[in-house]
Amino acid sequence: PHRRLDRRFFYGPSLSGGAGGPGSPGVFVVPTILFISEACLLDRKSGAAQSVRAQLKALARAGWQAHAATLTLFDGDTEYPRAMAHPALHPLPPAGSTVVLDDEGVTHTLCVTHSSRQKAARPWELRAYTEQALQVLDRVQPDVLLTYSSALLQPLLAQAQQRGARTVFYVGNPGYAKAGTPPFRFVDAFVMPSQAMVALYREKLGTDAQVVRTP
Repeated sequence: PHRRLDRRFFYGPSLSGGAGGPGSPGVFVVPTILFISEACLLDRKSGAAQSVRAQLKALARAGWQAHAATLTLFDGDTEYPRAMAHPALHPLPPAGSTVVLDDEGVTHTLCVTHSSRQKAARPWELRAYTEQALQVLDRVQPDVLLTYSSALLQPLLAQAQQRGARTVFYVGNPGYAKAGTPPFRFVDAFVMPSQAMVALYREKLGTDAQVVRTP
């Protein structure tokens, strides 16, 4: 049966210990992480996407069950060649389709959009995605829910917390320090790519974070 990990834990092989803590006796627990975002992790032009993608692959190699639920939205104001992002997307399925693919041990559930441009996402596509992401959340029951996205996903973060998951926000750039109301309401912890970023957010927003560098 699914055993919830202690909420103090986050990254690293120590998470694969027993339910009482690293190295403690008890039933072996396979930790599960789910990443959610409107933005697709297969985006090779996005530094944040590539960082999180590499982190999920590293966790999968360490024995985690790693999942991602996203739309097929990519950075940039021009169309991204999505059919070239992964063999499972060639040919590109019609908008509204769901594609499940494996990326070196990470299971991606993609909600296909009519365009790759984030500004072109249609309201029905966003609604379909939030419903799909909630289904994935219910199915995989993650110990950690990781995100770096917008206010659209706040209800999903709240649902994850209610189910006992630890919600973690990956802050990959200094932009949120300038935002009026960053989407951090339902966030338990933060991870950032550098100590300098941690110092900036501690000064601007009073938040603390763990540094996680790309493997």
